[in-house]
Amino acid sequence: MTNKGFITQFKKQIKGFDETKIWFEILGKWSCGGTVNICFVINGKLKRCQVYHEQFEIDQWKPHFEEFLQTGKFDFNGYWMLYDDGDGAVDVSDIGKVFMLPLCKNGKNDCYETSPKMEKFLQDYRTKDNGIHKNCGIQFVSKPA
Repeated sequence: MTNKGFITQFKKQIKGFDETKIWFEILGKWSCGGTVNICFVINGKLKRCQVYHEQFEIDQWKPHFEEFLQTGKFDFNGYWMLYDDGDGAVDVSDIGKVFMLPLCKNGKNDCYETSPKMEKFLQDYRTKDNGIHKNCGIQFVSKPA
């Protein structure tokens, strides 16, 4: 999906969308999509949530922004699920489990984005139990209800 496609779908699918409360900054245009900052104000301060083209799935962001529009509060956490390609890379007890990891504030562009804690979490998971999980992946998912 392109930046423009993501923004169009976001406006259509986020219940109660209001352009006076949420607006967008397009940071790059590539064939694979690009990056979009979703901008909003909390307590008089501008906040930005940076969304990379791999995360251009509206359902992943719906709970975050619908909650913001309803309550004025934003959940600065990302939600992640481990996956494997059927080779047993994910411990059976972790299949379908959602892990909450905080988004981090990037000081140079003042955006909240994927946290290095997610990378560390994945690295630690891949190396535990003598590396039997080395082929597992991680994907951003919607905030659980």
